[in-house]
Amino acid sequence: MAYLAGFLAKLGMRIESDQGLVNAVYPTTEATADDEEVKVKSYDLVPLISEGIDDAHEFENDDSIVGVAGVKQSDRVSREPAGTVVIQGMYDGMDAGIACALGGEDWNSPDYTVGTETTGTDGVIDVDAVTFSSASKTFTDADIDKFIRFNTSGGTDTEEGEVRRISARVDTDTLTMANATTNSDIGSLGYELACEFQHTFVPTNNLEDVLWTSIFSDYPTAGVGTANDLMIRRMTVCIAKAVSLWAYRACMVNTMKISGNAKSGVQFEFGLIPFDRVTDSLSGSRQDGTTVEGWKTNLKYSNSGLFTPAINERILFSDLTFRIGDYSTGTALTSSNNLGISSFEINVNNNLDASAHDSVSGEYRKVPLRNGKREVTGSITLPRYSSDTLIGKMASDTIEMAHFNFAGSTMATIARAFQIWLPSLKITSHNEQIGGAGVVQSVLGFQCYIPAGQAKDYPTYAIANPNPDIIIQTTNQNPFSMFRDQNQEY
Repeated sequence: MAYLAGFLAKLGMRIESDQGLVNAVYPTTEATADDEEVKVKSYDLVPLISEGIDDAHEFENDDSIVGVAGVKQSDRVSREPAGTVVIQGMYDGMDAGIACALGGEDWNSPDYTVGTETTGTDGVIDVDAVTFSSASKTFTDADIDKFIRFNTSGGTDTEEGEVRRISARVDTDTLTMANATTNSDIGSLGYELACEFQHTFVPTNNLEDVLWTSIFSDYPTAGVGTANDLMIRRMTVCIAKAVSLWAYRACMVNTMKISGNAKSGVQFEFGLIPFDRVTDSLSGSRQDGTTVEGWKTNLKYSNSGLFTPAINERILFSDLTFRIGDYSTGTALTSSNNLGISSFEINVNNNLDASAHDSVSGEYRKVPLRNGKREVTGSITLPRYSSDTLIGKMASDTIEMAHFNFAGSTMATIARAFQIWLPSLKITSHNEQIGGAGVVQSVLGFQCYIPAGQAKDYPTYAIANPNPDIIIQTTNQNPFSMFRDQNQEY
């Protein structure tokens, strides 16, 4: 008999879509959730610490008075699953959760140029749709397991937005791609070949389905994209629980907490609002693998042999450089703004309404919508109270800007990184109370706001309406733009 122990579990999540992100609809029944559920497989492993998602079925008793003291029966009146997953902060494997929590990643993200890349405008895809060549470049075996992305820099952009892994090298100017492209193309294709990438995630006004073109007016529609393509900010989240595989569908992220302490690692906590949960996802039509163990085997961070280290790398507090200074569009933060902190916490609350029902949704909730403004708050702790500088900033109502920069080990040419940019914030509280004979800490609370303009040397605001109150960047080995359904290795 199978039994569940925590160490036997495994968690994966992938942002949902139909192929091409066209005309998806939030589920209203279990059957429509079946249609939306995506396979969670390679590239989708998430470093789980704990989960606490409750099915939250609500029952109403029959209160008819019929001459007996007991309750005759009850009826189920709602299903509103919700709860949290606590994740070990890693440089890879966090992107799907962050993307759904904030809601925005530009169509041309991630940046393929942050490390060593190969680019060209003379790419050719053979009739087999898996063989790629470029006469202007010399390919080597080192290019195997890198990723190729087609862009708009060539004479044709038929495959724009498609990403494929290089599975083999045929000769010095020809490579084989894992999974066929949409079609062959003998034109002059623009392409980028890389194994190091930087994602930039920004907040958006709404988290329901929206047209790409309504947020990014330059979204390309001449390649694989169309004017009807939607950004979908919800996920299929699967947990292997030894006894069965639990699949939560159409999960939206209501809250995200990022925290860290000295002598420890960074942790994430995502507050999820799923549409429903099913446990019958062991069939091939649902998730990959005919058993829970088979599914767990196929769930991993990447299919690329260049993914190093193979078990991923933790974001440690000792990786952090923290800077804070007066908000400016003309003066950047420098090493003179470095501040030693012993802990921090950042909270993003999307304030989603998760309890609305109507006669169409029935027992299930309607699509969660914002029921208030997004709130980005947090705190930093100084291990010793030794200065009134930041306390004075609160007294003078000064706007600050801050940068959390975690740097890990080097991949091929550059270091992994996790960065949180806060362009505009105010210190809203402080605590230096004496609790005894020991050293007194200083705990400073803050709230983030919409910045008036582009903070100096911060990532360019991809969405200017509104300017972002938080920007998160990950530098890792994930080649896929999180909302474009580019991963075809199902």
